[in-house]
Amino acid sequence: MVCRAHEMKDGGYDQEFAGGKLVTVFSAPNYCGKCGNDGAVMTVAVDLACSFRVFHPDATAAPPPAPTTR
Repeated sequence: MVCRAHEMKDGGYDQEFAGGKLVTVFSAPNYCGKCGNDGAVMTVAVDLACSFRVFHPDATAAPPPAPTTR
């Protein structure tokens, strides 16, 4: 199995390629305060079984402030 990250996935993770042997995990829910995606964390057990915990964006959270220019 190959686990990769740093590509946003709407559901927090994706296990669709290579018969589930290639997993993409993205841990930041509501990326940049505007994407509305879930985040996820993958846990690998001693027997190499994988499970995922999905974090849903907080709908009540305010987006981050815009950068200031000077």
